[in-house]
Amino acid sequence: MSKLLQTSESNDKTYLKTHWYKGNYKMIKQAVLKVLSDCGFVPESTDDNYGEIVIENKTFIMTITIFEFTYAETAVDITYESKRVFDFGASKKDILLFYSKLGEYAQFKGLGLHP
Repeated sequence: MSKLLQTSESNDKTYLKTHWYKGNYKMIKQAVLKVLSDCGFVPESTDDNYGEIVIENKTFIMTITIFEFTYAETAVDITYESKRVFDFGASKKDILLFYSKLGEYAQFKGLGLHP
């Protein structure tokens, strides 16, 4: 049985709130791609029209959505589907790890800034 987690502006769980960064779409996309490369992932698809990057491996499918609100403010949301039979918190750990690593390459601005 798969587990689906999605970040959003108004999620009750802090770790599932939209993460906002200082920078434009291009800058944040490059930071996301750098994080994925550092973790050994190659995107299955990248769509600049929808601002989506999809990665898939044997344990999960993750869609990263990048949305430029203003030229200096960009949001990153995640849709994460676990393929694990028993998740044991691995989904949460993967999301937190991704956002933590993204903070090394992009300046974090805040959570759920535009609900």
